[in-house]
This record gives sequence, structure tokens and C-alpha cells, in this order.
Amino acid sequence: MHKEIHLIAFNVPYPANYGGVIDVFYKLKALSQNGFKVHLHAFKYGRAEAEELENLAYKVYYYKRNQSILAHFSKFPYIVKSREVKMLLENLEKDSFPIIFEGIHTTAYLNNPLLNNRLKLVRAHNVEHHYYENLAKSETVFWKKIFFKIESRKLKKYELILKNASAILSISSKDQEYFQNRYGNSHLLPPFHGNENVESKLGSGDYAIFHGNLSVAENYEMAEWIIENIVAKSQRQFVIAGSNPIKSLVGKARKYENLKLISNPSHAEMSKLIQEAHINLLFTNQATGIKLKLINSLYNARFCLCNSKMLEGTSVSKSVDVCELNKPSDVTLSVENLFENSFKQADLDKRKAEIDKLFKTENSVLVLQSLLHKK
Repeated sequence: MHKEIHLIAFNVPYPANYGGVIDVFYKLKALSQNGFKVHLHAFKYGRAEAEELENLAYKVYYYKRNQSILAHFSKFPYIVKSREVKMLLENLEKDSFPIIFEGIHTTAYLNNPLLNNRLKLVRAHNVEHHYYENLAKSETVFWKKIFFKIESRKLKKYELILKNASAILSISSKDQEYFQNRYGNSHLLPPFHGNENVESKLGSGDYAIFHGNLSVAENYEMAEWIIENIVAKSQRQFVIAGSNPIKSLVGKARKYENLKLISNPSHAEMSKLIQEAHINLLFTNQATGIKLKLINSLYNARFCLCNSKMLEGTSVSKSVDVCELNKPSDVTLSVENLFENSFKQADLDKRKAEIDKLFKTENSVLVLQSLLHKK
């Protein structure tokens, strides 16, 4: 088995505070702890170089992402073209170590002849053209909607590059089936997330929480839906917490005394909010990939109330409650019913049994090791 590998990250994976980089950071950490010398390659935009990465990786390379307007006019998707940096290719061809490409974003050199005969694994965080198509549907700003539509079309054509991958590491069972049907080389690799044990507290909390990046349409639209359909019709206390909430969301939240909007909480504060809540509201209108906040909540929260799109592509069924957002009255009733119950030892035992089986980091490491062993 190769114990020295290249890991190409689409962004600087620290701090590990949003979906994709959480998977990258804790994958790096798990590989390092299992004796791998990881050559980490990271694209810099909006994030600084991080000493924490130097402590985990054998070597760290940083590249400036090309965010010029010209990158938008390529036939290749912008998320790929903007990460086409010759220095990356030069560093990769210095040896024959396996390469893990994090996301289709980093695959500009996947089919380059200089990397022939290399073991090349692509981590698929989503079916990206589906993800961008859904972003276009949710977006209300005209120029952003157009960008997402164009990017989705480019990604659909570009996805054929995955034929050059030795294996595709799919993050959910739904995505695994999609890639397997098209390319025949897909393997399910559940996300790396940093949680070791289920830490859900027994008893009751005083509020229900919705959390996420509140500058992203998928999240702020859902937060506004919760305000209009649940908060406005309930006497219970609610918290909406996350980074960079848009102005319209801030304005709507101010109208309700039973709602507290917490902007840009620290990692420690967010962890406490999730753990102390009575209910974590885990709703989404995008059934793509797998939501890291679902896994984080399952390891740390009491009751988790989800819609089916949040669970799609996972096997989670026994340790959550499910409701559908097209019936707001049913959602409100589910919230009220959960507030009438405390989180008991039986609930905790059921959670532990299911979640350890599905998302234990050690199991994901074994899958990755077996694939790296093939060459």
C-alpha cells in the first residue's frame, strides 16, 4: 500500500467550518493518524494559510485561484478552470504517488498524459451539475441565476472526465448509484466529520434550532420558510444561527419575540447551541450529496426533525423524526409533539447503534485504504 499520497483540496481546509472542507480536513487528519504522509495542495481564496495544516500534512502547497473574468469564458466549468494552475501539475509529476482529487473542482489535470499510470481517486461531494441546477432554481439575483445555469450545463458535459479516474469516491448511496451507472468505478465513502462518539444530552431543551450558512440561498430560504410557517404559528422558542445572514432574513427575524437570530457564532458557541437545543430542524430543498450538518447533529443533538430530502442518499431512519415541508401544519404538529417529550436513554441508545454503523470514521479509513492498496 502507498503510504505517501497527494491530496488536492478545492479550498484551504481550515478552519473546518462548512460542508466540503469539513470532509477534506478530517480526511487529512484521519490519513495522517493512520501513518500516511500527505502532500496537501490547497487553493487560496478568502482563506489564509493555516499552521494547523502544517501539523497534519507531510508537506503543504498553496496556489492562488485564478478568479479573473477570463476564466468565466472557458468551455470548462469556472470551478475547474479557475483551479488550473501549472505549478500544481509540476508538483504532481515529481513522483508516482496516488492522487486524491477533492471534488470535480480540482480535476483540471485528471486526464493529463503526464499523470498516466497513476492511481487517481476523485472525491465526489455532489453530482455537481445537479447541485448547480438547484442553486439556479433557488437564486433570486438575476446574474447569479444565469451563472449557475451556465455552470450546470458546462459541468454536465465536463463530468465525462471522470472516465479517467481510477475510482470515484461517492459521498452518499444515491450519488454512488448515479456514478456507478455512468462510469462503473464508484465506491461509497461516507464523509469524514470529526465526531468520535454520540454526545447527545439526555433531558429537554428550551428551543428548536436551525443552523447553516445563512448567505447561501438553500439555507436562508429555508430559514425564512421556518419563520413564516413555524415560528409565526408557535409559542415555542426558536433559534436561527449561522454565518452572514442576508438582510431580509434579519428583518423577518426581528418581528418575532420567540425567535433569536445569532449571526456568525464561534465554533464553540455553535456546538453548544446544537447540543443544548431540544430539537434540531434539519430541512433542505436540495437532495444533493449528504449534509454534514445532519451528521454533526446526529452525533451531538437531542431530537432531529428532518424532511425526506435531507435524508435522501443516506440510510438514516431510526434516530430521526421525519416530516414533509409541503404540509406546514404537520411540521408544526411534529415540533409540538417533540417538545412534549424528553430525550431518554432509549433514544440515545438507538442513535448510537445506527450512527456508529453508518458514519464511524474508522470504517471510512478502511474503505480508502483498500482503494489505495490496489496499486
